Amino acid sequence: EGDMAGTFLSWSSIVDVIDFSHNDLSRLDHWIHVLEDLMHDIKEFPSQEIGAKVATGMVTALALRLPQHPEFHKWADRALSLTDNPRMINIRMWVLFQLVLHGCLMGEFERIASAFNLLSQLTRSRDAPPFLKIMGKLANAMFYQFTGFHEKCMEAVSDGMKLSRMTGIHIAD
Repeated sequence: EGDMAGTFLSWSSIVDVIDFSHNDLSRLDHWIHVLEDLMHDIKEFPSQEIGAKVATGMVTALALRLPQHPEFHKWADRALSLTDNPRMINIRMWVLFQLVLHGCLMGEFERIASAFNLLSQLTRSRDAPPFLKIMGKLANAMFYQFTGFHEKCMEAVSDGMKLSRMTGIHIAD
């Protein structure tokens, strides 16, 4: 019906549901193509917040399904640019988590160092939501595992599990 804000928010929510369900991530393939088709006609998002959610969703979908996609870093840069606002700290933290995940999977450790450091800093904030603190510990564990810092990896896992027990959030166990 031409409601682009609703279309983009729906797309973003669908990607989130598939991601958090941990069930058949191949379903993301279709939605990656849907957004690529939509973006041929749309040059600008209806708002910065909607753009941030969509760009972050695309970073997530590409990191999980097509990490070698030629436009991954374009989407990542767009997501970081759109979330460079204190109001969007939660979305920015999710983008940073996805960048660490992608960098670990692709062996791009130097490239993700700043994302890793910024995410670590943000998750230490008192204002960081518990879910994102846990995801930050998961990012730490992945980074340290892939770079051979086994003691730091185990410490991050232990800290993350402690946060999970304290908060009752067990999505990353």
